[in-house]
Amino acid sequence: MAWVSRYNSQFTKPLVRQLLAIIQRDIRAALDHVAGASVLPAFVTYHRSKNALVQFPGILVAAHDVAFDEDAVGTEHMNPARLAIVVACGHQNPDILSERVEDYVRAVHEILVSAWELTPEDFAATDIPLPSPPFDPGTFSPGLAAGTMKGLTIPGHSFGDVLVTPDRGMLMSGTITVGVEMEET
Repeated sequence: MAWVSRYNSQFTKPLVRQLLAIIQRDIRAALDHVAGASVLPAFVTYHRSKNALVQFPGILVAAHDVAFDEDAVGTEHMNPARLAIVVACGHQNPDILSERVEDYVRAVHEILVSAWELTPEDFAATDIPLPSPPFDPGTFSPGLAAGTMKGLTIPGHSFGDVLVTPDRGMLMSGTITVGVEMEET
């Protein structure tokens, strides 16, 4: 007999893709809101693996950890899946750099909260373009199954130290911890 899965769960793979699509779509408006029109450039690179960001400003959205509810019968609960969203940018002045990182973090934070609270249908949308790279041009968001998302919280932000590099000037990153409660069968 051929193997058959008991579950149809996708875990965080489509969630990460959906968040990247929503962030890419809304980042220009969010940056203009927090810093003024066209003050900050949009992200140059988008990543989904925990590798080093190589172009700035850049963003990384990756799964951090997933917990399961062993008492659930017939379903798998992610309670919650935690994601790490890291933004990084560079500047020659460390004071300006630290404020810019805070602005990028604020913009992404506002995109996520607004999408969850004001337009939760964004999480089911299958027509939002994904950033290229890391995705092939013309690839669209996967959309999450209806009822999959049960909650989105942002328990905090953390900021890295200013790094001085010989060829890129000063670099800094900020991390947004995102808790997502999902239920898949």
